[in-house]
Amino acid sequence: MRHFAILFAVSALVAAPACAKKKKKGGEPPPVGWYQGKDWPGECFFPKNYEELGFGDRKLARADTLIALMDGWAGGHGNPTFPSKRMTYFETILLGEPNEVEAVSVKNAAFCKAYMEAEAETRSDADWAKWFDTEPDRLTEGDCPHAPLVDTIFQYLDIGEGWQFKFGVCQGDKVTIKGTAVDKYQIVEGGPWIDVEGNGEKATTEDMPCNIEGCYHGQLVMRYTGIDHTEQVIPVGSLTTWTAPGHGHIDVRINDTSFFDNKYREANGLIDHTSITYVGGGE
Repeated sequence: MRHFAILFAVSALVAAPACAKKKKKGGEPPPVGWYQGKDWPGECFFPKNYEELGFGDRKLARADTLIALMDGWAGGHGNPTFPSKRMTYFETILLGEPNEVEAVSVKNAAFCKAYMEAEAETRSDADWAKWFDTEPDRLTEGDCPHAPLVDTIFQYLDIGEGWQFKFGVCQGDKVTIKGTAVDKYQIVEGGPWIDVEGNGEKATTEDMPCNIEGCYHGQLVMRYTGIDHTEQVIPVGSLTTWTAPGHGHIDVRINDTSFFDNKYREANGLIDHTSITYVGGGE
């Protein structure tokens, strides 16, 4: 009985290595990192399984993955090259929302794999490129693309140009706009010297940018253009406080249709220059 037990133990030891060599059920594990399959013209980046990572390792994996994504989108590892400006926009969004790197990297790997596995004569990055172009907007849908206007922004007004001093605003931003009334300019040769309040004796006309009640010729006016392409033009003068109805931009100009004869007042060698100030949060 003792000899049988020893023989059984030896047989088990001999058989053990053969059992260890058996492949796990389900085949090879999925690739991680840069990987090139058989007959692929390039490599694809496959992210780690984020769900298996701890908090710290997960953050590090996101950071490494974003670097790899940017490398691939720039044409590295045999990947198609995507537009650099759009790539920077995509990167900015992912830096602000690093958790989104996870889903983006999984989708990107799927598009890359389909591209690499396609027959050479039918290989196209059209679907991949379309996703790359639209995904950033999907991620930011409803979000304001600008930082909230909370600072004081200063600039000089050019009375020889149209809309200027463009700045982004978010819905609900309260902005106070100021124009210095001590600085004078002329918008008609031989005409009166006026300031940002405009010529109160000459009401606006329909062809002027601001043509609602309260608008005057030569007055400082503001335009709001929403990301939904809505537009609003209002009089500013020397001071107004306004609340943004949506996400978009504001810019300013004088209420005029031609600029060739506009000039600032000059006295004793000094030339006036109207200053414009945006104050975030109102006053």
